[in-house]
Amino acid sequence: MNTNNAAEEHERTRRNWVSQRAVAWAIDEAPVPSDLLLTLIVIARRCDENGKGSCQSKAALQAGTGKSEAQVTRDIRELLKLGLIRLGDQSLPGKLGFRP
Repeated sequence: MNTNNAAEEHERTRRNWVSQRAVAWAIDEAPVPSDLLLTLIVIARRCDENGKGSCQSKAALQAGTGKSEAQVTRDIRELLKLGLIRLGDQSLPGKLGFRP
């Protein structure tokens, strides 16, 4: 496999990877209000094994939760306020080729 194909395969795998550990934390341990739980799970499922790196668009969160853009925005704001999520390097998704 050449370097370009390996990088493409890594990105495909990364985008589809599910963090069982982060999802289990969201369900079993996170002190999250029930109305925010689904949004937290959808965010958690795309984390790495350390609970980091879930770079998803609001549209992806909408699709995963069935919520409106306004509700997803409110959920993110509340999850940030509760300290259950935090923003990472906001320029990183663009550098990795993710579209907003």
